[in-house]
Amino acid sequence: MSLIASFTRNPVSGGDNNAWAAYLMVQACRGGLGSNSIDVTNVAGALTIGLGYAGIDDGVTQGTIQVTTAGTVSLAGSTAGAWHALECSVSGATATFYLTAMGSYTDESFMDLAMKGYYDAAKCGYYRIASRRTLAFVFVRAGTVLGRVVNTENGIKGFKGIPRIDYYDNTGALSQKYIDKVKVQSSAWNMDTTTNIIVTLPFGITTWQNAYAIIIQGALMTPLNIPQIDSGYMNGGVGRNSANQAVLYRYTGGAFDSALYNNALSYVTIEYET
Repeated sequence: MSLIASFTRNPVSGGDNNAWAAYLMVQACRGGLGSNSIDVTNVAGALTIGLGYAGIDDGVTQGTIQVTTAGTVSLAGSTAGAWHALECSVSGATATFYLTAMGSYTDESFMDLAMKGYYDAAKCGYYRIASRRTLAFVFVRAGTVLGRVVNTENGIKGFKGIPRIDYYDNTGALSQKYIDKVKVQSSAWNMDTTTNIIVTLPFGITTWQNAYAIIIQGALMTPLNIPQIDSGYMNGGVGRNSANQAVLYRYTGGAFDSALYNNALSYVTIEYET
């Protein structure tokens, strides 16, 4: 269906006779100026805007964006291999969405520090430019294929599903990092005859912080954990090779060195800075 969205401004103090409630109730449903319940998702390769409310302060008018009919935003005219800001501006009762390329940000696995810096604490939201609220950051791959979609957080600094952590390095410096997590299924692994398998990571991830895997035994479908590499674990582990690829391996003579695992599935969870 075609995307339908509208804008309702805040009521005017001392004005809007006989219409105050109509303006006010939309703001109450929204839940605060920085609030954002509009989720942007990848639905079968289409950039899809869901139902919901989001506050906006465009520097002149404050009010509420409301998506009343979910729909899609076209990738036509987007820049291949680059992050884009999905933004919304308002005029009168109309809300308009824009997909704006940020051509210098070309690493799908990493959200550039400038992108993270678009948060406006006074407006409790992300504003790349003052007149448009940024609802999500979107990566477009070659051939206008939709890649990662990262929604901005609801009313606070950050991104939905991505925790911020305090990072203390060996120099004594304390910084804040964003750590995302992705679960990947590898190809079938004949563990009885093959000692290791490389897992292809999405988004071009090459620098990752942590990894763990679950092996599904084909015959019994019983999940078994392979922990991070450690000499104390004698069944197997997760490591990385010189190309920073994730590698699953099993030890010769361990529990996975068995015909029971000749068509195993592996699911690897990778934590990486984004």
